[in-house]
Amino acid sequence: GTYAAGQALFDINNPERLIARTKSYFMKPSKPYEITGQVNNVCFVEGLAFFHNKWFLYYGTADTKIAVAVYSPKQ
Repeated sequence: GTYAAGQALFDINNPERLIARTKSYFMKPSKPYEITGQVNNVCFVEGLAFFHNKWFLYYGTADTKIAVAVYSPKQ
């Protein structure tokens, strides 16, 4: 099996109310360090931070390492 990340949008006034969710993954194991490790085929999101005009998405890989994906909205 594979452990991958999807996305969901909840109502700001009622966080129990799901508004929408993705039908497929936005992030799934594909790199060697995500596929092979203590638990194979795992990407789990740990945190998201906006810093110096960039988004940093921290995630665990194969229960062995921590990685970061970076997105710069201005590019």
